[in-house]
Amino acid sequence: MRSIIITATIGSMFLGVPCSAQNAVNVGKGSYAESPPAGAGDNLGKIESQQLFLVKDDGRPLPSNKWWTQLLVSRYAKMLWAYPFRVDTGETGVDLLFPIKWQPQGNDPQCDYPLTVGGKDFRPEDSRAKDWSDWTVSFRMGQSPEQYMDVTLGEGQPFAWFEYHGVQPMLNLPGGVTPEFFDAAGRPVSMPFTGDCIGIKYRDRCYGVFAPDGTKFQLDNGTLRIEFAGNSQFLSVAALPAAEKLEYFHRYAYAVPRQTTYSWKYDAEKGIVTTRWNISTEVLKGSESKTIQGWLPHHYRNSTNDLAFDKINYLSPRGELRCAVGDEFSVSYPFSGVVPNLPAPLPSAGVKQGLKLLYLTRHAEFTVDLKSFQPERSSGLQVRTLLFQCAEIGVSPRDSLASA
Repeated sequence: MRSIIITATIGSMFLGVPCSAQNAVNVGKGSYAESPPAGAGDNLGKIESQQLFLVKDDGRPLPSNKWWTQLLVSRYAKMLWAYPFRVDTGETGVDLLFPIKWQPQGNDPQCDYPLTVGGKDFRPEDSRAKDWSDWTVSFRMGQSPEQYMDVTLGEGQPFAWFEYHGVQPMLNLPGGVTPEFFDAAGRPVSMPFTGDCIGIKYRDRCYGVFAPDGTKFQLDNGTLRIEFAGNSQFLSVAALPAAEKLEYFHRYAYAVPRQTTYSWKYDAEKGIVTTRWNISTEVLKGSESKTIQGWLPHHYRNSTNDLAFDKINYLSPRGELRCAVGDEFSVSYPFSGVVPNLPAPLPSAGVKQGLKLLYLTRHAEFTVDLKSFQPERSSGLQVRTLLFQCAEIGVSPRDSLASA
């Protein structure tokens, strides 16, 4: 069994905290310590013995801080924010949660009334990461080697793709809802219904379900049972911003992303960072190979880009997600570098400079006890907080303004 080991060192000359000597392993222009610090204690043992949920352990590096990393370390991964979906896995399949408003407290989107994608008599043992690239992941929900479904998600992509093997698909609707069903033209449909797509509406949410030609949909006591007509065994489920968008989504629903790559180039002379985004897809039906990709505010604000937005927008915890169709995108940002430290505060009316130093010092003492601070037992947030407090923003006023 393979484990994930994460180590970090903080320069003792910066923090004034002694560190035991370790050998460095050079990697490119950086390096890492060859072993964890001596004070790592019980946490190290837990990491080394962590069970990993992989379809196949092929020795590739395991991402430790992705939006989907919980798939690697949890039997059933929860809270996978793919945007616009939030995805939870469980004993009956995959819950697709499509938030359309904020919680009353205003701190998070409200995730309720999930659409559960599973199968008849299907009870997966766990969820296991199968493959991943820069912003997509695929995982397997397996009951046995002959009965499983492979799921593909992409960050910012309004589709979730399900490829079935030895399982008859079912969609379970939340209890207490009265669903409406419609076709690509927006017309109501009655059950049973045969076709390659169907729309579902309940609780102000709309979903598109896309399938191979000749698929039969049958409603049975809050469960949508699905029968494929041929050898193709897949579903593509989309979060629709409105019912009338079903036909538009139908065009791009069958291009499942198999590989996503992100690259960047910095032009120091012009002060511009150019990022490039590429999506390689497999077309499950038809000929359209492009897909719908969503973008967060930090992509489209204060940038130069080729994002042709199509007025498909969603709520997300990080601002409005705006969508564009394609398989190649470019986003450029102005960047002139980062200052190594902040200058001393300028004089301001009514506030003595020495008082500013006192506030900084007291804040640092209140936040972190420097004498008892142990980097190896502290969270990343505590370490970052201390780094900033020990930076020259606190030193500058001490040098020149303490006597003011």
